[in-house]
Amino acid sequence: MTNWLACLFPDKAQEEVFGADPDARVTGVAAPTGMGERVPGGRRVSGRWSYNSGAPHATWAAVGALLKDDNGAVTDQALVLIPASDLDAEDTWHTAGMKATASNTLTGRDVFVPEHRVLSVPAAAKPLSFTVHSRQADSVGVQLQTAEAALKLETARLHTYRAVDEVDQAASSGAPLDYAARAHVRARAGFAAQQVLEAVSTLLNVHGASSFADVGPLQRIWRDATSRRATPAWSPRSAWRSTASPSSASASG
Repeated sequence: MTNWLACLFPDKAQEEVFGADPDARVTGVAAPTGMGERVPGGRRVSGRWSYNSGAPHATWAAVGALLKDDNGAVTDQALVLIPASDLDAEDTWHTAGMKATASNTLTGRDVFVPEHRVLSVPAAAKPLSFTVHSRQADSVGVQLQTAEAALKLETARLHTYRAVDEVDQAASSGAPLDYAARAHVRARAGFAAQQVLEAVSTLLNVHGASSFADVGPLQRIWRDATSRRATPAWSPRSAWRSTASPSSASASG
């Protein structure tokens, strides 16, 4: 996709990228986390751009920048095309998955970019990428998924409390739980664990790729929930199977 971005620039810029090297590899991000100041013949760009897939192997980068006028006011947003050799790469891609993409951070300071390698993209100037929303909270899709996750967690809580209440009541009365009651307690525990995992997975999807960064708490919660759910005591299928009668469970092997 980022190679395609390079093809949106004028022919002169495309020739610089692909003319001498038809196999040129372009990385980049559209987020305008750079700043471009006007200088004779182009822009002087500085910035820090995260999530550049394939950054260690790229020969060029198409990255987003806010453009200032001569008075220092931001007047436009653009993609700027920069040789990878003019940028520094920081090893910041430490995530729970897709480690091989090497989506590291690129940084640059006072890099000269000629005018033909500056592409105005004002339509992309939105805080929430690829949407019409300025905040996640304004997106109906985000609202629905967050509500779904909240209800799954509430469901897990209700089943857990119900199971605990049954165990407490049995302990208070001095009467042991029979097989059916024990089976239902296990089934509720397994179902609750499944609901928690589904809720966390939904929230991961809502928050996007940054949720999987090693420094993010959400991916740690997801890994812990997944690992715990996989143990026999919390496995839903193992728990549900125990709801069968002792004779049928034995017959089924």
